[in-house]
Amino acid sequence: MSELANNRARLLALTLWRDVAQLLILSHNAAKVGRLATLLQVTYGNRVMTATAAQRGLLSYNGRPDMTLPRCYFCGQIAGRPDCDLIAQMLPGEKYVRRVLCESESFAVIPSLGPLAEGHVLLCTREHLRSFAGLDPDCHSEYQAIKVRLRHELEAVYGKATLVFEHGMAIEGDRVPCTVDHAHMHFLPLGQTLSSGFIPSIDWRVFDGSFTEANRITAGREYLLVETADGISRIAPSGAAGFESQFLRKAITAYAGLARKWNWREAPDPRAAHLAWERFTMQTEEVSGL
Repeated sequence: MSELANNRARLLALTLWRDVAQLLILSHNAAKVGRLATLLQVTYGNRVMTATAAQRGLLSYNGRPDMTLPRCYFCGQIAGRPDCDLIAQMLPGEKYVRRVLCESESFAVIPSLGPLAEGHVLLCTREHLRSFAGLDPDCHSEYQAIKVRLRHELEAVYGKATLVFEHGMAIEGDRVPCTVDHAHMHFLPLGQTLSSGFIPSIDWRVFDGSFTEANRITAGREYLLVETADGISRIAPSGAAGFESQFLRKAITAYAGLARKWNWREAPDPRAAHLAWERFTMQTEEVSGL
């Protein structure tokens, strides 16, 4: 089986296992979680979900459950935990490295799985939030600062203007439209801007780009947010049904004529994610060392 097929199978198994366990955990049926864990005992590399850990909704690494880390791949990658880092799990046998490109007190930048173009990265909150619209107002200026820094450094490394976008989750509810329930803003070196007619079926609203205004417009609902290289920000709250999973990834791929697959689950390409981290850190270190 090819490396790509192995990665797809590993990702599918881990995702299905996580989702099934999560549903049982939410139902407070620890006995069923334990029986399911005993029955399946799915193992990939060093990753094992034991019955005890499953009952607590926790990940286990070499049989030792982590009692403090939220069961989230982004939290794990930011914290530097190989037992809860999806890129590391998809590159078994390699020495573990913490793939964080840059960071601040409240934010960290990690490479995106299934990158739509070279240099596709995710700006994540350190705190496990559902969307950036729910960000603490005290962190707004810090976000603006790291956003400017990240855009500048990506454009220096890749020589292309950067598109920023988010598929934000609703403040409440159990719908997870992008598989990961941890707030993440996409930064994509695209080299082109999006016209005002981008996805004409969506009721885009131009706004000032602040999360205070985004929170007011969305009123706690799921939303799409796009900030183009010219600094124009647009937002679209969802209706009752919400937006399709990976809606913006699919739309941007089609609009920009990108060659890569939009569905990161089908084409996670962890090697490309690793190389994005490696190139960014090497080149920014060279620049800072001058």
